[in-house]
Amino acid sequence: MKIFRNNILYVQKRDLNYLLIFNIDMPPILKENLKRIDLTDNNKNDFIRFRTKEEINYYNSLPWLIDYDEYSETDEIELLEIGNVIGQKLKTITNKDNYNNKEKLKEYKILALKLQTLRDFFWYKRGFINTQIPLECLSRNK
Repeated sequence: MKIFRNNILYVQKRDLNYLLIFNIDMPPILKENLKRIDLTDNNKNDFIRFRTKEEINYYNSLPWLIDYDEYSETDEIELLEIGNVIGQKLKTITNKDNYNNKEKLKEYKILALKLQTLRDFFWYKRGFINTQIPLECLSRNK
């Protein structure tokens, strides 16, 4: 999940870790910075602040990273419907003809990550994931 406030982008550690797990292309300096983040089960829902234009532009360009402001007012039924649509798209990609198609594999990665972050957000809204939204993010002033 990401939140943008007062020229600072906040991104959850769990989502940053997905970048490394799925080996997503990124500028080398950002990848090196990510490798230094201490991620544990106790802090995976914490947020990291990003202030540079390069960082903000990069993380904002990720199509699978859930924007808190975009989904905070979405009810659970709508979130499930969005998840079902993504799941259907994933099914169409998983046929054998697409195994060697790099574009389809890239699309699959993006959709799988979107579904994973949507699931995490759904669990957050249901209260099953304890996420503390940074206090400075609680106001809607962007």
